[in-house]
Amino acid sequence: MEGFKAVFSNKSAVACLVGTILSYAAYNFLLTYGVSFLRQKFLTSKDLTSVLMMGMGLAFILGNLVCGRIVKRYSGKTTTVLSTFLVRVLILSLANVSNLWLSIILGLISRLLAGVMITAFSSLTLEQVPMFRGTMMSMSSAAVSLGSTIGSGVGGLVLLSFDYGILGFILEFIGIVVALIFYLFAIDPVRGQSFC
Repeated sequence: MEGFKAVFSNKSAVACLVGTILSYAAYNFLLTYGVSFLRQKFLTSKDLTSVLMMGMGLAFILGNLVCGRIVKRYSGKTTTVLSTFLVRVLILSLANVSNLWLSIILGLISRLLAGVMITAFSSLTLEQVPMFRGTMMSMSSAAVSLGSTIGSGVGGLVLLSFDYGILGFILEFIGIVVALIFYLFAIDPVRGQSFC
């Protein structure tokens, strides 16, 4: 109970959890609907789509691996804010282009940056309440699950009435909100409150 009280009384920790929920809600589009997007919009074959999804998964892993160097240079908060914003711009772009190969390139870059983004804000979140990292990790995992569930549901509802282009605009809006939450309310315990 002490851990939960410490987390919920820390405005920065709460901001990180809310940012995690919204970020996963927006990012889940790539995970849940990426295959359907390629198959429906560009009529790609199952074989090509499978290879592309593996390539995007590898790009995500590469983003995870390089994140540490970026955070060391620019801070966890700066990396989180910038990568969150850039991932959303790329998702909006790839959802609205009509060229398959351009969409693939944007998809690979967005997955790379998503790897950076998720690693950066996960690390930033875990540093918020150092005395109760276990509690923070549990709450962060719950936030990831909640955000993913919301993202799948809302994404499906949007696609029932609209298309991927409209969904891209909605995800862009959510991304801007997430970037603002991290920018305005999250504190980087390692480097203090400043953005840079």
